This record gives sequence, C-alpha cells and structure tokens, in this order.
Amino acid sequence: MHKWPIKISSLFNAPLGGKSSLKLSQDIDIFEEDFGVKGLAQIKGDLDMFKMEESVAAIFRIAPIKLDVSCCKCLNEFPVEIEFPEFERVFLLSKPKSYEKNDDSIMADLKNCEIDVAQPIYQEILLHLSPNPVCLTGCKGLCSKCGQNLNDSTCKCSKIVNPENPFSTLKNLF
Repeated sequence: MHKWPIKISSLFNAPLGGKSSLKLSQDIDIFEEDFGVKGLAQIKGDLDMFKMEESVAAIFRIAPIKLDVSCCKCLNEFPVEIEFPEFERVFLLSKPKSYEKNDDSIMADLKNCEIDVAQPIYQEILLHLSPNPVCLTGCKGLCSKCGQNLNDSTCKCSKIVNPENPFSTLKNLF
C-alpha cells in the first residue's frame, strides 16, 4: 500500500487542543484478495486534527465510495457503495514505554512532520465491507462439479443424482 502523508507541522506550535483542518481527495489503490476487492477508491472528505499532549487526534469524515467486489457465490464482480461513519485515529508523537511493533498504535513521522492517513482509511474500508458479498439476492453460485455459473445457465452436472448419497431423494421433495 502506498502512503498518503499529511503535514502536521502547523500543530507543533499550536496550544493544547489546537486544530488543523483540511479537505481529503485522493485515489487509493485497493487490492485485498481475502475480501475479493480490487480497484481504485476515490477518497473524498474532511480531516480535523487536534493537538493532544503526546499525540495528534485525527477525525475523519469520508464520503461514500464505490468499489468492485467479487460475489462469494458466483465470483462475478459487482459494484458496491460503502458508507462510513465519522471515525477517529490517534497518532502518537513519541513511543510509549510499553510500545510493541505489533501494537495497533500509529506513530507520527516526526522527522518529516507528517502522519500517514492511508492505513486508517484502508482499515475503515475493510471494516465496512461485507465479509460475504453476494451480487444478487437469489444468486445460485457455481456448480460444485464443473464450475458453471448457475446464474447464466444450468449444467448437466446438476441433473445427475448421486445414487450413493442417502440424501439424494430429498431433492424430489422440493
């Protein structure tokens, strides 16, 4: 994932609780194989940053975005719109005594006087995606034998009843 650095130098001389605001507008390349998501997300919104004692609190207000996701049943791609509630992240200005690398804390880059907002936005996108997106309410999925998309057409495999399967007679009930 690429970075999206935001300068925070204006907050260093500000009093405690000082505020800096800006408009966000950038495309983030999303590729998350586990969620079946890929493509560009056009991120637009507002960012308010507040100086705290040992951190910068960032409040994000992101406009809804559209992404293409893969249906978990038939694997066809389809567009979804993701809406975000307002969310906040805290960027630490110094490492706490109990800081661990795998901690969820986000460090500010003091050398360049910036915070990287790409990761928190990316996390919010993943949090608001359905873990099992389905293209249609009645999606039939793929044939488990030949892989035919059953939404497009039926296959010969679905007509064959396995005589060794004791549950195969249940198909006649419906």
